[in-house]
Amino acid sequence: MIENKLIEEAVKNIDNLSDLLREIEIEGGVEQYLYKKDIIFPDDGTLDSKMKMCEEQLSQFIFNAEDCKNFLSEVKDNLPSYDEYDEAYQIHVNQKIRDITDKSLNFITNIPKSPGQQWNFNNQFMNYFQNTMNSIDLSTIRAFENFKFKDVNYAIFGKNGAGKTTLLKKISVELLNSNSFVISASRNITPSGNYNVSHSISLSQALENGRNSIYSLLQLLRDKELLAYRNNENKKVKLSDQYYSIFNSLGLERELKELNGMPYLNIIGGNEESQYQLEKGSDGEIAVAYLILAVLLLPQNSYLFIDEPEKHLNGALMKKLFDRLELERPDVRFIYLTHVINFIETRKNVKLVYLEKTNQVNKWEFQPVDDVNSLDLNIILNVEGTSDDILFCEGIGTNSIDYQIYSSVFNNLSVVQCNSCEQVITNTKGLNNDSRFIKRNVFGIIDNDFREEGEIINLAKNKITVLEYSEIENLLIDSEILESVNDELNKVILSDLKNKVIQEISKKKITIMNDYLDKRFLKNISAQKLKFGEGLDEQISNLNKSNQDNLIEKIKLLEQKFDKFVYENSYDELISLVPAKGIYKLVAHELGLSNEKFLTNKVVSLINTNPEFKNMIESKIKLVR
Repeated sequence: MIENKLIEEAVKNIDNLSDLLREIEIEGGVEQYLYKKDIIFPDDGTLDSKMKMCEEQLSQFIFNAEDCKNFLSEVKDNLPSYDEYDEAYQIHVNQKIRDITDKSLNFITNIPKSPGQQWNFNNQFMNYFQNTMNSIDLSTIRAFENFKFKDVNYAIFGKNGAGKTTLLKKISVELLNSNSFVISASRNITPSGNYNVSHSISLSQALENGRNSIYSLLQLLRDKELLAYRNNENKKVKLSDQYYSIFNSLGLERELKELNGMPYLNIIGGNEESQYQLEKGSDGEIAVAYLILAVLLLPQNSYLFIDEPEKHLNGALMKKLFDRLELERPDVRFIYLTHVINFIETRKNVKLVYLEKTNQVNKWEFQPVDDVNSLDLNIILNVEGTSDDILFCEGIGTNSIDYQIYSSVFNNLSVVQCNSCEQVITNTKGLNNDSRFIKRNVFGIIDNDFREEGEIINLAKNKITVLEYSEIENLLIDSEILESVNDELNKVILSDLKNKVIQEISKKKITIMNDYLDKRFLKNISAQKLKFGEGLDEQISNLNKSNQDNLIEKIKLLEQKFDKFVYENSYDELISLVPAKGIYKLVAHELGLSNEKFLTNKVVSLINTNPEFKNMIESKIKLVR
């Protein structure tokens, strides 16, 4: 338990150190401070360079001291909650407080003070300066804060270059030492066929032993069982029995067993000829065997960092395996580093942590993610790989019309597709309102779909553009765009084509009106709030009456517009108003193209080769920035 007395002593010492460092800063830096104190440093030829190094590090030293003051305040405030924290974390916090206390006092006590005092700058002052600065650096303990809770596993995600590998090494070597183990993403666990491994190998070495890893782990398992036998612990369930039991419970249609001291796989229901050595198994079978061994061999209360835990595993197997491993070793803290959404979704008792890249070596920024329901996590991981501003649009697959057009027109943006207009809105709002994940401009663009003016204005406030056309296909058969495409193809008289389009649309009046009613009715209902209890019947009655009056008024207005545009042959007004997927196919056919894909390809080609055409389409989209 961390004592208040220890914290108070550390606070006193770090306050004194902070005051001293500020005094050095006010005096103009290390050299000026020591000069005014009349401290003598014999010059061995390196004095200027060493002095300059201290000057450059002074601001970091001051920052570390201030960070320690904040840290001590946080520890004191959170003392009542420390029972919820992992024992290893408490031990390291305690040790860090002692470091802050001792090193601060040591620096204050030993810094030269007497005028005329002679010091060796390199071996004395600089050593005190740098040792103290490094001892009160909190970057590692700050990293550990993100994994401090008992009985909780963690999933870390972040883009490449965020420092995951460096973080793993830092924590395992400097913080947790023998209690931390790492299974790296670069693991090559396919056995080489050489079963001769050292008996003196450690678990950490075995995990890093490349193609002999699985044999090294098997040797450790046998050594551990032999030790248990010698200590009369053989009445317990043997590790090897656990190993085979876990593997055989996963439904792989393979049974793992030992034959002549070697692990063999046998197809369930097969004969002796269907047996084969584990080293000849699939990558998935070997990966499962490797992970089971690694987890069973961990010491009590270990931390296990697994980079890319999903490697070589399919979704169903992945879930079963890690469910079983976490059940077998509830004392172990599993810390997963992954980019795979399916894996994160399989873990129940997991805290999600976003690891952000920084420009400083051995510095990390962690963002706990308490609620990802408002964001599509897959989107976050996809957009992390780009430095461009982002444009969300509707569509699935790179062949969708939305993606092809928007990625060509806005080629300076990273265009990311969403399954629906609702997801475009959610992602754009979510990322614009939460800068933890994406520190770039985020825009959205969606079809009009009979949206009303008030809704369009509100969406624009969140950088979401609503097309002035019912759908993207409507935009592509706008008169000006159609004219440019037809000039390239030199196929038809456009006035005749437009008349055919208007006639076709007029035939679809009932279908169009029904489409409008469906969409507006759902929007109206979703905008209403009902409260359970007395008066519910009246609420529903009023809701139905309100929607009835509203829909009747608006459908009449739409019908008037529709009839007017058809009567006046107002082509552009008509195609901006109504859905045009079927009409788009008709236009492609009338232009002499086999199908609508060729029309889209022609438009994309013009965008990429004709700047004026591209500008014209961009002006019609009117992207809100």
